[in-house]
Amino acid sequence: MKIFCDSSLTENCIVVNGETPRIEYYHDKPTVNEGEYRAVMRALLYAKTHQSLAVWVETDSLLVVNQLYSKWECKKPHLKALRDEMLKLMAEWKGLAIVTWVPREENPAGIALEKIYKKRLAHPNRG
Repeated sequence: MKIFCDSSLTENCIVVNGETPRIEYYHDKPTVNEGEYRAVMRALLYAKTHQSLAVWVETDSLLVVNQLYSKWECKKPHLKALRDEMLKLMAEWKGLAIVTWVPREENPAGIALEKIYKKRLAHPNRG
C-alpha cells in the first residue's frame, strides 16, 4: 500500500494507492509540524486498520522524515511524543512500514490541500 500525506493548519489529507484524496478536518489548531506528524500517523493507522503487510508513506515534510529516522534532533516535547508514538507503531508492525520524503509538487495529498486553499481564497464566504 502506498499512501501520500500532507497537512495544513485546518486539515490533513491522505491519498491511498492513487485514489480520491481523503480529507480530515482538525478540531483543534495544531502547529504546522504537529499537523505533518499527525498526517503521517493517520496514514500509518489507515494501513494498519486495513491490515496492510507493507506500507510506504510519502510526506513532503523533511522534518518528520529526518526526526523519525534520527537524522535530525527532535527537541520539542510535543513533537517527541508524536515521533515516539509513530516509532512504536512502526516497531509493532506485522510487516514493513517505511516513511520517505517526496517533493511537494509530486505529493498528491499536498496538491489536494492546495486546491482547497485556493478555493477558499476565491470564495472566502463559503468556508
